Amino acid sequence: MVKAQLTTPFRTMAEVAEQLGVSPQRIQQLVASGAIPSVRLSPRRVLIPAGALQGLADRAMREHADRTAR
Repeated sequence: MVKAQLTTPFRTMAEVAEQLGVSPQRIQQLVASGAIPSVRLSPRRVLIPAGALQGLADRAMREHADRTAR
């Protein structure tokens, strides 16, 4: 199942929330603020490009490194 997830170009908000260990509501907030890019297929169906997760993780690691370097 992990291999299938890695080759699928999009994730649901629920999948992203599970992968990041946060609530689906938090993912909704991040999507609404533009912090996570998304594709809205309908009012209730939003998909997140898998590559966006790597960008989010990279940004979080840089911010963490900046805070700990001070």
